[in-house]
Amino acid sequence: MNMTPPTKPLESLRQRFCRNPACRTLFYVCPHCDRGQRYCSPKCRQEIRRQQLCEASRRYQCSKRGRLLHLRRQRKYRKKCSKGVVTHQGHLHTLSKKPGTFAYPPKCLICRRGSYWVNPFYDISPRRRRIPGHVHTGEGSKKYVFS
Repeated sequence: MNMTPPTKPLESLRQRFCRNPACRTLFYVCPHCDRGQRYCSPKCRQEIRRQQLCEASRRYQCSKRGRLLHLRRQRKYRKKCSKGVVTHQGHLHTLSKKPGTFAYPPKCLICRRGSYWVNPFYDISPRRRRIPGHVHTGEGSKKYVFS
């Protein structure tokens, strides 16, 4: 008697949109590879991270300590620049978005497994943020005061 093993049902892919406002590309992730991906590629993730660092730097330079350190840094830089001629012009970064082509069935961004089932309603729950100055004590300190 020739028995074939039962076939495993296809897993549904999770549909996501890249969280980079300049990209917003649609991509899919299977439940096995899902680690809360928010960006379609490392390039988008790095671009957003760069923007976050620039914003943090801007906020820091608005503080009193940041302004003073920036002042010192600029003085050193100007002193260094006055000694010679700058010849290095740097390099240009060009970001061009190519139109995406979608294969059918859609494939997981990580493992490239395909599935005809897509869950368009799956959403990532918002991340929990740490409260500044709050220290997590595990079970919580239970102090009882009896008078």
